Formats: sequence, structure tokens, C-alpha cells
Amino acid sequence: MPVMEKRQLGNSDLQVTLTGADMKAIDDIASKGAAAGMRYPEEGMKTVNR
Repeated sequence: MPVMEKRQLGNSDLQVTLTGADMKAIDDIASKGAAAGMRYPEEGMKTVNR
């Protein structure tokens, strides 16, 4: 049987279940509000949602 190569994954290709402990670990590392500032530089924002 040939092995099919898949270059992209869709939402149905992977399912992950996070426990309460997993969520706490994520919150400890990157709590709400930890990310700040613009996602793209001002010039880059001109190309978003065109």
C-alpha cells in the first residue's frame, strides 16, 4: 500500500483534550493580557483584510 503524503492538516485531522492541569500550566506561562502591542507593524497592517 503506498503511503500518501499530506502537506496540510485540517481541523478534523487532530484532536487534543486539555486537562485542568494543562490549562493551569498554560495560564501560568501566558496569562490573559500577557501579549500586548500590535500584531503587525503599522505598514504591515495596511495589507490586512484587503
